[in-house]
Amino acid sequence: DLRPGCAEVTRAYSRPAIVESRELLPAQLAELAASAIDITTAGLAGVSHVSHAVAYDAGIRGGVDLAGLCFRYWEPLVQRFSGRFVRVKPDASVAGRKYLQPVGELPRIFFVAGTTARDLANTDTPVLVTEGEKKALALDRARHLVLPAFVLGVASAASTARYMRGSMLDALREDYIRT
Repeated sequence: DLRPGCAEVTRAYSRPAIVESRELLPAQLAELAASAIDITTAGLAGVSHVSHAVAYDAGIRGGVDLAGLCFRYWEPLVQRFSGRFVRVKPDASVAGRKYLQPVGELPRIFFVAGTTARDLANTDTPVLVTEGEKKALALDRARHLVLPAFVLGVASAASTARYMRGSMLDALREDYIRT
């Protein structure tokens, strides 16, 4: 477990399962929803609210109240959330900075929770690269929603195209088209 308030999740079917509920404030839920991230996606990704004390204990500094939205970083090689690295978007404004990370820690790549070393080694796995945790989570959610809709759309598009072709050929055989 990283710190109190950032509960550990366990892995099930290569996706983590929620062990306990995550406290998110209404404003944070609205912010995530505006970024196309639902509560389930946030929970699986380990997103939670942290208090000033928890953020400070994690090594976050900023000169303001550090309470805010906590993004935990997934470590694909060991299949767990990092015990050292988080990023916090404080509820209070910090001059020139939107997100804070532990002092002395270098920026890291954000992997969606459940990513495995096997996923990274597989060159056939599509990789979506984006800036920011919220965009990565929104793209991961969209990938699960859009692909089934696309497959269903393509399947019905073929029957529609055959119907339209048949109707066009019937119309071309009509007498008023030939004259």
